[in-house]
Amino acid sequence: MQRYLAIPLALAVLLLAAPGSDAAELGSRQLRVGSHGADVLELQQAMRQLGYGIAADGDYGPKTARSIRRYERRRHMKVDGVVGSREARMIVRDAAKSATGGTAPVPPPADDPSPPPPPPAGGDHVFPVLGPFSFGGDGSRFGAPRGDHTHQGQDVTAAEGQTVVSVSSGTVYWRAYQASAAGNYVVIRGSDGFDYAYMHFREGALVDRGEHVDAGEPIGHVGSTGDAAGPHLHFEVWDGHWQDGGHPIDPLPMLQSWTAGR
Repeated sequence: MQRYLAIPLALAVLLLAAPGSDAAELGSRQLRVGSHGADVLELQQAMRQLGYGIAADGDYGPKTARSIRRYERRRHMKVDGVVGSREARMIVRDAAKSATGGTAPVPPPADDPSPPPPPPAGGDHVFPVLGPFSFGGDGSRFGAPRGDHTHQGQDVTAAEGQTVVSVSSGTVYWRAYQASAAGNYVVIRGSDGFDYAYMHFREGALVDRGEHVDAGEPIGHVGSTGDAAGPHLHFEVWDGHWQDGGHPIDPLPMLQSWTAGR
């Protein structure tokens, strides 16, 4: 009888002795959005040493994930925002080099144009303009000079009144009119983690703030309101939140991948 009682007692001792996620060492497990603990804190401290402006709070949230993706792009790694043991060692090693004055990758500027892997094409994403279109010339491209700034999106030239649809499912984050620039525009926070901005609508957007939209749902019509030379859709993709900690990336590769479904 004593032998059988000893088994659950031994199991209880092992469970009490087993370290939880809060006590995990960096590199002992994969870290991703939702992870928390001492290893996340160590990772964040290393990233701060490398110049990434994130809080060291032990919680792996969206801001930490965005900084990790930026680091992965700079190191030509798989860009997924997930930190395994190999990547953790690289980050710690780079942070140590930075602390001692050695060479280490620096964080990209906020307007770094290098894109993450595009969202999947096909059923999850659709092209934003229904009907004939063109991508225009060099002046329509991401990064084209615009006086005291650069173009933050890709222009899709189309006829006045052509329907514009949401490229992804998501929630309407912003809807407004800006006479000096965007005209009638809307920003949709995609369920894929990207923010999408659609500008120069002929009239106000067909959706309101807080509404859920599906991929392919009509949200407006091509126009030329605001600062626009002729009817077109100005389309932006932001890695992270639009005008709130994220940064714009070149939409053209994504747009080209979505034309396959037309």
